[in-house]
Amino acid sequence: MHRRVPVDWEPARWSSVWLDLFRYPVNSRDGLPPSARAESILGMMKLLKKYRKSPSLWVTLDGPGKWYINELRAALAGSYQPIAIAAAGQELSISSFNKLPGSYPGKPGAPGFPTSVFDEFSLPQKERAKLQVLRALARMSIAGTKEIASSSGYSHTYMRKLLPELVQGGYILYHEKGVKEKRIKAPTREIKRSGIQYAHQSWNIPDNLPFRGIRVEQKYAGQKHRRMARMWWAWLKEAYGADYEIWQVWPEPSIGNAHPDALAWGSYQGVETLAWLEVESGKKSGDRIVRDIMYRYDQAFTIAEIHDLRMIFVVLAQPWVLRAPKNRILFDIPQNVTIIFENWRNTGILSKPIFGDFGSIWRDKNFSYLKNHPKVIKKQPDFLISKISSTEVNKSLNEHPS
Repeated sequence: MHRRVPVDWEPARWSSVWLDLFRYPVNSRDGLPPSARAESILGMMKLLKKYRKSPSLWVTLDGPGKWYINELRAALAGSYQPIAIAAAGQELSISSFNKLPGSYPGKPGAPGFPTSVFDEFSLPQKERAKLQVLRALARMSIAGTKEIASSSGYSHTYMRKLLPELVQGGYILYHEKGVKEKRIKAPTREIKRSGIQYAHQSWNIPDNLPFRGIRVEQKYAGQKHRRMARMWWAWLKEAYGADYEIWQVWPEPSIGNAHPDALAWGSYQGVETLAWLEVESGKKSGDRIVRDIMYRYDQAFTIAEIHDLRMIFVVLAQPWVLRAPKNRILFDIPQNVTIIFENWRNTGILSKPIFGDFGSIWRDKNFSYLKNHPKVIKKQPDFLISKISSTEVNKSLNEHPS
């Protein structure tokens, strides 16, 4: 007996021929980064080719903005498969395919295997919330309550009500005393196999696709480092409130060849904006810190440039780490990018983005505001807006290198 294949069969007539077309719906806000979703699409194409002579795949993407769909297209650009990616509700175009699809003179016969897709939008609101939590945990595997709340976009209070129900449902485990093998001493939650299977089913992942290494966080990091990455959604929500409508946040995603510590995707004051996080622990030399920050910034800069997007590039670290790059880095800041450095102890504090400029402690020559500035930012988030341009700052840094 064939297993269910998570697609809809929708044969289509084009000119005088027929396409053996399968539609694969994708929700861009379902917790999977575009690189992981691209792998699931390729896995689906591989599976269809086992059963059909010349199948074509039509990926319909439901979600806001333009970045996710463009990133997905970029990730699949070199696949040379008959795959078309379009926004949900948009008509299929032959020009959308990476490769001209195979055709038939008559309508192809129905597939000999069951096809159906998981419809998350038909779930009651609470069940969708539980699913969102399981999807976040499927990437983290094991995490504390606050980390799970932030990564799934819910409040800590609501999470304390929801998690026990997921334990009772057999989807997750509760480790009251932590996990000794992982050197975690605080109470923590761990997703079970049944929870992972449900998350995979909701993502419409094809059977037998090796997906664990694709879905999980893509970097190794220490507990403190990783915890801060997982708290990025909550940090942004507290710092910017209604100014930044967050659509999705991924701790440690893979974006092409880049691996930010966390990436938020949303709309800042009505304009599509990515918020890229780097956490510097201070365990490296000053020279290495400078090189790493520049390398990560160049990656973020390139993504913003390619997709013509706003980018908030944030570095969280101890004050001495944030001082290391001063007078040693020459940033090129376009009008759609801002750079913010912040003390990682100031939870939920970020200065207001100043696109085309620095919005950070580099505006304070002696870093003297570090001690008291959280209270100031809460009352006046744009107090760091400079009267001089970033061009003049860069010129000064260039003339007085360390």
